[in-house]
Amino acid sequence: NISSGVPMIYNQGIPVKTVVKPDLKWSLALLTTLPGVLLAWPQYFYNYGAFLGIVGTASMAYAAILLMDYFVVKRGKIDIKAVYYKTGKYWYWGGFNIPAILAIILGILFYWLIYNPITYGPGFLGTFEIFRHATAMLPAFVFTCVIYLALYVAFGRRKE
Repeated sequence: NISSGVPMIYNQGIPVKTVVKPDLKWSLALLTTLPGVLLAWPQYFYNYGAFLGIVGTASMAYAAILLMDYFVVKRGKIDIKAVYYKTGKYWYWGGFNIPAILAIILGILFYWLIYNPITYGPGFLGTFEIFRHATAMLPAFVFTCVIYLALYVAFGRRKE
């Protein structure tokens, strides 16, 4: 278990090393090792299927946001130089894309309303006949896309 947990710890430390100020690097790197150590715990491996379900749920929401943002909001055009400027058009609201964050959270919750990846059973909406024959991913993906676009418009379009 340790041999599979150590690469996770290393992968946590690399982004911290490149992004954080030099005086905070070690304290934050040590803080991010805690999830890696916990993932090496045997109970994690006994519930690996549930873990994959949770990660898959989050990945669905991230993919929905990435595709909608790139193809619909940005119309397939990204200014690579502007990505690196804190005052540029990709800085959003203090460095956070609030509509994207909210849409990801709501998309994950909607998925869990259809299917619970921990219990491997239906959620509240999963009891409807349509969801007994359909996957939870497609409706949750569409829901996340629609919510992101609605929130993007509601928060005010950034000058692209």
